[in-house]
Amino acid sequence: MLFYVYKLILAPNTTYLNQLIEKYYESKSYEYLKNNIYYSFIHNNGNFDKFLIESIKYNYVQTKHNTKLKNYSEKYKLVSNTKIKISDFNLFKNTLFKEIDNTNFSHAYLVSNFFKVLNSDNLKANDDSPYSKFINNLNKNKTSFYEDNKIIILAEFNASYFESWISIFFKE
Repeated sequence: MLFYVYKLILAPNTTYLNQLIEKYYESKSYEYLKNNIYYSFIHNNGNFDKFLIESIKYNYVQTKHNTKLKNYSEKYKLVSNTKIKISDFNLFKNTLFKEIDNTNFSHAYLVSNFFKVLNSDNLKANDDSPYSKFINNLNKNKTSFYEDNKIIILAEFNASYFESWISIFFKE
């Protein structure tokens, strides 16, 4: 039912997308489509149709974060990998900050404090700092990535639809 709503309301002239939805409905399942459509609503970065097509083709619900997790785990030490079903975005961000702090790594604590300041002041920072980018991307796309010479942080908020992720790596 959900994909019919999408087809009729949001993309009535997108023939390819309609065909793709019908194809995956027949070959996968309603749940597969529903989950990837929800995922696209949450995480698209302004180009919804393109993101939805990729999400359906590559099952982003299951693969987007897991692919990043696997790639970084091959090179860096995974120190925290939290999956949590949480519907409140502010609670997710607070959980993220706590996870960073709980790594007991002074550099991570410093990074976390920058994030907290930017977040608490609700800054729409226009600067190009990695801290601002992380918070702005998290607020806008509900997913974000931070990397410096000592730490990598992946965060993905999925509302009440799926488990959200927080992954932290140390570069050794």
